[in-house]
Amino acid sequence: MKGGVHVVGRDVAQKALVQFLRFKPRGEIIRMPRVGWAEVGSHWAIFVRPDEVIVPPGMPTLRGMSYVLDRAATRHGLHVAGTAAEWAAEIATPLRGNSNVALSFASFFAAALLHFASEPGGGNHLYGPSTIGKTMVSAAGQSIYGWPQETADNAFGVTWAGSEAGFDALALARTDLGLPLDEITLAYATSIHKSQGSEYPAVVIPLTTQHFPMLKRKLVYTGVTRGRRLVVIVGQRRALAMAVRGGDAGRRWSRLKGLLTETGSTPGGHSERLG
Repeated sequence: MKGGVHVVGRDVAQKALVQFLRFKPRGEIIRMPRVGWAEVGSHWAIFVRPDEVIVPPGMPTLRGMSYVLDRAATRHGLHVAGTAAEWAAEIATPLRGNSNVALSFASFFAAALLHFASEPGGGNHLYGPSTIGKTMVSAAGQSIYGWPQETADNAFGVTWAGSEAGFDALALARTDLGLPLDEITLAYATSIHKSQGSEYPAVVIPLTTQHFPMLKRKLVYTGVTRGRRLVVIVGQRRALAMAVRGGDAGRRWSRLKGLLTETGSTPGGHSERLG
């Protein structure tokens, strides 16, 4: 054939081709890219979960058509364990009367309902002193959907740590569920020299006069520019002033000037003076 398709001239091959062209699938599976709400057509919305997709009553669908969550969507943090009655008896009832827990429960229950109010989804971060149990309160709310933060792999809760690209992807995956954020995370100390070329959500820089040989303007600049959202300098004002005013007066020992002024040979064999 001129179109580039070659059909073998055998009865068996021709019958197989005819059967393939006439094949009609028994059903159609539509894979959804993430959990949460998804628009179907112009008037309907479905809610995607890992175990099932909730379709509103009366929504017209073709015979044999079904919706499932794509296997590549693994960062949803949703898990099922036990029953709703067990959750109420073991978690909700013992915490009854705690206003902070009530706020956490209400925030997570309402997250999936913002769609009906035409409001965008998002995350929540409990703010307050470090002794009021924010992490515990948030964990209680996270138990509505999955495992609380740092209790299992692919937990529902997360921290502010991580890269911007990774955090944006995670926020998109959880936007209809209420992304719980907690500032508590493991941190490591490193030197400014080792941190060059890297960025971190928050940076704490200690500056004291005991380390005056290292009080250089370029080092302070490098340290400050490593933080994306927050930079805290802890130490002495005098040390910071010494670093900013000191500059880099040290002499650089290099043969660069000599190499630029020496007479060298070009690939063509001619000599010329640079500079």
